[in-house]
Amino acid sequence: MDRKSNHRTVSTLTAVAVGLAMLLTGTAFANDVGIGNATATVAAALAITTPADLDFGTVYAGVAKTQAKDAAGAGVFTVTGSPDQPFQAFLNLPEYLWDNVSKQRLDLTFTDTDAGLDLTGNATPASYAGADFDPRGLGSITIAAGQTTANIFLGGKVTPKAYQASGTYTADIVLTVWYEGD
Repeated sequence: MDRKSNHRTVSTLTAVAVGLAMLLTGTAFANDVGIGNATATVAAALAITTPADLDFGTVYAGVAKTQAKDAAGAGVFTVTGSPDQPFQAFLNLPEYLWDNVSKQRLDLTFTDTDAGLDLTGNATPASYAGADFDPRGLGSITIAAGQTTANIFLGGKVTPKAYQASGTYTADIVLTVWYEGD
């Protein structure tokens, strides 16, 4: 066999081997790309309104006064958000009310039943019929299906001292809310 013939045989065998490899493994030169999408819808942020402040009305030196969560004068916080999505709630409760004129404190306390939660859309304390809970640890709340609001009703107790100066005593009650995640 001459050199040319040998070279042709090797070339032919190489071509057959490459062709056979392509047949056995599929087309070696075919490529494809798949494209998918990632999507997310961001829900509206939670919103808080305070339709009513916790109001003890007129109190007298040396005489404690309790404000019920289910009566006129109760504090009302309305949280608007997405139905069926749990959120956490935290009330920052003051220990006293303050009078800027006399520079005196008026003690303010809360018990484990001074808060109420209504998930029916009712924002009227007098018609509240929900669950009692401790305002010092609200925890997780879920707005009911078909609703967009949760109402938190707040009561408490002020205890004026016998020598309490007359005046207007105030304090901030701060509700903080955030959606729960995975």
